[in-house]
Amino acid sequence: NGHTHVCVNESVTEFPFSPSTPTQEIIDYLGLGPTTRAKCVWCGNHTMGEKCQDCMEGFFRGSEDHRASCRPCECHGHGDTCDPITGEKCNCANNTESDPTCQSSKNSHHCWALQCSKCRDSYFGTPTEGHQCYKQMNVDYKFCLDAKLIEDCKTKLKPLAVAQTVFFMVQPRFMNVDIRLTVDVTQGGLDLFVSPRDDTFVVDVNMTSGAHTINMDPRYIWHPSDDSVQLENENGSANVWHSGQVFNVMERQAKGLTTFITLGQRNTLLFVRNLTNRLVLTLPEKVHELGSTRFYIAVTAVNQAYGTIFFRQDQLHIDLFVFFSVFFSCFFLFLAACVVAWKAKQAADVRRARRRHVVEMLHMAKRPFAS
Repeated sequence: NGHTHVCVNESVTEFPFSPSTPTQEIIDYLGLGPTTRAKCVWCGNHTMGEKCQDCMEGFFRGSEDHRASCRPCECHGHGDTCDPITGEKCNCANNTESDPTCQSSKNSHHCWALQCSKCRDSYFGTPTEGHQCYKQMNVDYKFCLDAKLIEDCKTKLKPLAVAQTVFFMVQPRFMNVDIRLTVDVTQGGLDLFVSPRDDTFVVDVNMTSGAHTINMDPRYIWHPSDDSVQLENENGSANVWHSGQVFNVMERQAKGLTTFITLGQRNTLLFVRNLTNRLVLTLPEKVHELGSTRFYIAVTAVNQAYGTIFFRQDQLHIDLFVFFSVFFSCFFLFLAACVVAWKAKQAADVRRARRRHVVEMLHMAKRPFAS
């Protein structure tokens, strides 16, 4: 099928040469080559089989033509196996999934390019080109570091392993109330990264150890002179300064029992290193447009770590029972005061009438009797 230039008889079990052996030496050894059934050796282009007709695991051909080369599965870094012919059915991980409605036989576009390109329910992001899916966090819900609700992980508490990463997205509930994100580390240490965009961070995985390394997307251009990062335009141009969106970079070392940080500027990328206790991060609503902005968080374990993460938006709450109790208490107190005032006025009117009657009687008593 054009993937190798060496064939031997199928009865040959050992072939004492390597791909670097000169061709003439192989020809001298084989002579005229196999005269009956033959099998291929040293299949190239990531193929295998007696006729180099199959793709190796993790590769696909894209057609049923055995002459076509095999290429790596397009799982966007979230899987390593797929259908060897169509490139579909990736073993998607990292909370990703493929579009189940896309089938190459029914669509004009290639579905192999859309594998592991969607996030599962309750996860958000665009998990392509090394980007990840972020677990949605709602106000006042606590999560463990394995992205499970604290009620679910109390029975089977799992640590965040060394050099492993978990991703969260802060979804504001109120548009006019500050956000206070709290990360409590009960054991171990963390590095924390915060961005207002879901495409800022990419994860590089060490294929030997499985360790994660958080890096910025190559489209973000670092300017160390003023601690800022510039995002390339959609056309990829970053030659002209300010041609793309600019982000401020804030890097902090966690210290003491509680580390307090306030993001007082929009479009800020925050890096917090060596968090071993508590972090309280404030996002003021007067600075950030909470109606349109989401905050994406990546947490990497420096040491095996246990802890929780949650955010709050504190506002004044009125207890209806207390409200109506106070209301009716004040109402009846006012009503009692009115009754007392009415009774006092009534008593005053009676006394005034009696005095007037006494005065009239005295006045009549002083008048002479008529003759």
